[in-house]
Amino acid sequence: MELGKYNRARVEEIMPQGYYLELETGGRVLLPGKREEFSLEEGEVLDVFVYMDSEDRPIATLDKPYATVGEFAVLEVKDVNRYGAFLDWGLNKDLFLPFKQQLGELRRGDRCVVYILEDDKSNRIVATEKIKSFLDTNTSELHLGQPPTRSPATTSTSSSITATRVASWSRRTRRASTLATRCPVTSSDSPKTVRLR
Repeated sequence: MELGKYNRARVEEIMPQGYYLELETGGRVLLPGKREEFSLEEGEVLDVFVYMDSEDRPIATLDKPYATVGEFAVLEVKDVNRYGAFLDWGLNKDLFLPFKQQLGELRRGDRCVVYILEDDKSNRIVATEKIKSFLDTNTSELHLGQPPTRSPATTSTSSSITATRVASWSRRTRRASTLATRCPVTSSDSPKTVRLR
């Protein structure tokens, strides 16, 4: 079972609470939902995203997160409490960004550049703003006009492209969010829209 990533799975059993899936990488996980929602049959093979639910149990979803474990993303802060920030990553359960992994104070509506990883101690999927150690700054293999790939964490050339821009993105998104909270906003303006160059 690969947490925070897409897994190939086969429908093993259909129950009132959803579908029990047998994962190709090993393990069994629930895909919650009613028959009329997905209309899957026993033996059917599909790709699902596996993450931890609010009770720290592995769970499958057909929803697609904005990024997976091992990838960078610019995500919006949905809430902040005494433990850290919670980021919208496209799933029902928000992505946790602990205080110790933040570079500065975050508020609801801020956008931040993060790297998504599985925490070694808790086995939970978390985010970190401390991304420097995950960037490959070797640009020797880059050439003009080279297209970026979807997963910069796994491709050294894409990580190098990200390394030159990602720090300024974080500063700009946070600065834009701070300005938006201090300046009056007209109906045509959107404080959550941040233009990056």
